[in-house]
Formats: sequence, C-alpha cells, structure tokens
Amino acid sequence: MIKKYFALVILCGVFVWPFFPLSAHTTGSSWENDVNGYKLDIGYDPTTIVAGQPVQLDFDAYDLNKNSQDVDFTDVWLRVSDSDQTIFASGIHKLQYGVTAAVFTFPKAGTYDMYVRFEKNDTTVVEETLPVTVAAANDAAHPSPQPQSREILLPEIIAALSLVAGFLVGYYTKRRFLK
Repeated sequence: MIKKYFALVILCGVFVWPFFPLSAHTTGSSWENDVNGYKLDIGYDPTTIVAGQPVQLDFDAYDLNKNSQDVDFTDVWLRVSDSDQTIFASGIHKLQYGVTAAVFTFPKAGTYDMYVRFEKNDTTVVEETLPVTVAAANDAAHPSPQPQSREILLPEIIAALSLVAGFLVGYYTKRRFLK
C-alpha cells in the first residue's frame, strides 16, 4: 500500500517539477556579467555583504553561444583583494552535484576586487574581476546580525502542497475502493 502512495507522490512531483524556477541561487542576490560570449553568474547571500559576517558565494557560468548551456568547467579560481593586498586566494573544485560555492568573511568594510576564473583542466574558460562593496558591521543601515526568519520560497510551497495533495488523493482513493 505504501508503494502506491509513494508512486502517487512521485507522479504529482513529475507534473509540478516543470513549474519550478531553475536557478543556481534560491536566496540572496547575484552578479551577472556577459564576458566574451559567456554569462557569469556569481551569487551571494546575504544580499548585503557586511564586514565580519560570512557570505556564501555561488559560482556558475553559461555559454551564450550554446543557448545558455552550463559551461563545462572543472574548478574556479577565486582571489579577493583590497587596494593593498590579496586577502584570500584559492581554487574551488566544481561539485558533481549541487552548487559550486565558497563561504568567505570580509575582514573590514570597504571596496574589494573579486577575481573569478573558470577553468577546465588548468585551461582558462572565462575570467572577470568584479568590484565588491562591503558595509561596516556597526553601520545603522546594516545592523549586526539578528536571528532572521527564513524567507519562504515559492518552490517550497509548491512542493509541500504537492505532497499534501498526493497523500489526500491516495487516502480518498483508498477509501473509495475499499468500500
């Protein structure tokens, strides 16, 4: 009997899946730049980058000459520097599943240069330097972090409603056929 419920839930998911927005970033913001036939999509969360607070950076690139297909890359080289020195530099291996990401904490407020290079087996695919503005932690416009309620996203609501609908349909179908 559980197999029937599971099959019904999967079937509901198959019908709902095409309506999910496809994006590498479900929260936060992103820098999107067109560079030499590629679209670089560097996501960051939280939306306001504040000194002393971790920020998640997500890395993706699309080939504009191939109907915006994902770029085949093996790793990303990331370098963050201010006007005086390099603050952080590292290679980030592309994951087979999920988002290629890094978590970084900017040490102080100010403007930084973030150099991003997508590579395939040590060959540069596309690269770009992006300016990053970091707010001060004590800035009135950007208060220190407080516990925040998580934003509820449309895909999560649709998935939850699909599960509920699947179980309800299964329950009423079972009652109807067992009478």
